[in-house]
This record gives sequence, C-alpha cells and structure tokens, in this order.
Amino acid sequence: MGKIILFGSEKGGTGKSTLATNTAAYLAMNNCDVILVDADKQRTSTTWGQDREANDRIKIKVSPVAVEGNIRPVLLDLKDKYEYVIVDCAGRDSKE
Repeated sequence: MGKIILFGSEKGGTGKSTLATNTAAYLAMNNCDVILVDADKQRTSTTWGQDREANDRIKIKVSPVAVEGNIRPVLLDLKDKYEYVIVDCAGRDSKE
C-alpha cells in the first residue's frame, strides 16, 4: 500500500507544482514506483511531464495523470498500485 503526498494551498504561486514535480522526479530517480496526479486545471504538472518526455536526454520518466472533481476515489485506487502518489492541487478553494 502506497503513500499519498498532496501539495495544496488556497493561494496560487506558492510553488506547489514545483514541489510536486520535483518530489516525483526525485522519487523516480531513486527507483521508487511513483505517479504524479495533476488536479489543477492549469495543468502545470502535465506540461512539465510532456516537456520531460520530449527531451530524450532525460532518462527518468514521470508521466502525470490529470484528474478533476472528487479526486479521493482515484487517489485511493492509485495508492494500491503505486508506492507513492504525488498530487499537485490548484491554488484556490476547489472540489479537488
């Protein structure tokens, strides 16, 4: 059973996406089974993942999954499949 680490705040621009993507990359570099969940409609983590995949010099792959709305059931399901579930949430009060 994995761990869920969620980066969230009601304020935007505090570094949540930076912390989430770098935490996911760090865990992947250390051979952890990790998934990055992008629960922000801005899709910063998704764009980050696409940029990484387009760069063939980067050997460690972290592919984000975008979810919206009530993310709890998705996170609980992913927790059973991955060692770490890293979540990037929006900088506003939202259902996510």
